[in-house]
Amino acid sequence: MSHVVIFDNDGSSDDITALIYLASDPNVTIKGITMAATGEAHGLLGAKNMAAFCFQLGIGGIPIAYGTEKPISKSFLPFPDYLRQIIDNILEGKSIKEHPNPIITDNAVELIRTIVQESNDKVTILATGPLTNIAQFIDQYPALTNKIEKIVIMGGAIKAEGNIQALHKESTNKVAECNILADPEAAQRVFSSKIPVVLVPLDATNQVPMTEAFYLSLGLSQNPDHHLIYLLLKDIWDGFGREIFVNHFYLWDPLAAMICTQPAIAEYESMPLVVDLESGQTRVDVSNESSCHIQVATKILEPKTILSRLMEKITERIEPKTDLIVSLLDKNAAYTPGHDKQNNEEAVKVVELEVNEQTKYSDNASKKKVTLT
Repeated sequence: MSHVVIFDNDGSSDDITALIYLASDPNVTIKGITMAATGEAHGLLGAKNMAAFCFQLGIGGIPIAYGTEKPISKSFLPFPDYLRQIIDNILEGKSIKEHPNPIITDNAVELIRTIVQESNDKVTILATGPLTNIAQFIDQYPALTNKIEKIVIMGGAIKAEGNIQALHKESTNKVAECNILADPEAAQRVFSSKIPVVLVPLDATNQVPMTEAFYLSLGLSQNPDHHLIYLLLKDIWDGFGREIFVNHFYLWDPLAAMICTQPAIAEYESMPLVVDLESGQTRVDVSNESSCHIQVATKILEPKTILSRLMEKITERIEPKTDLIVSLLDKNAAYTPGHDKQNNEEAVKVVELEVNEQTKYSDNASKKKVTLT
């Protein structure tokens, strides 16, 4: 099945991995990229960074637009300044050239309108940041909403604990998720729009944790896409440390991208959801009077294969089935719960053994040595 996609995101490292995944799927046509400037990256900087990554991936002709940095909501919690600065400078240390002639405009809503209006097919929106741009599009162009196939959203926490305290140590909020709390009113407007919505909340993403073996295996790959993802994850590894990486980082935006194009990887439940405009909590409407029936991804099928499947798809973008990482993935070395120390150590040993085997006769063997910290 083919997908015409608008990728609305906030420029994080997770978003870049999701972009690489979308670019690797021959059934996906990315018609435009819009930056949610109420999210992690600031608008123009985020757009320029995204243009540079697109140029690196050979898809530099995609139009990009950034939206307002002012949320719709009166009550919201922005992403912290330290994180926004990190994401604004995401190109540092990655040998990524700036796009020489990017197609960037300053009106995300108008880019969405143009794409939706001119498309012969219904458009899917993958939204992995705050929903400000999408809500404004719905408000300004309600007659075009019937041309939206679905909106797939990475956001919210239904039964899972929220993640606000991970970024805001002083916060007492344990129920909200960062993308939703950055603009709760925008999320509520999208939920109530009658456009089909698929929500990928923390309840789903928590089922696919990042792992040390996954990170190390990417670092060994000669595939440029894998290496880029490794460098993105290295920022997290170096900045937050190993323990935080293996215990508190999950496959967020790339999982939403996978669900967008491969919905069969999850099970869903239709829920009447509302967003608390003060706390940002995404909750079931106990009165059952809400018209916002959202398809919520509640269970990831075969979660231990998700990281492997993600990288296998990305591998195929350049050189199908020929890289070191594919051998590692075939051995399930790239997945093991970070919370399970014994399994994690065993998986890392598999990575080391595979590297030793494949570099035994290589003059570059010493360059591929795995060093654990």
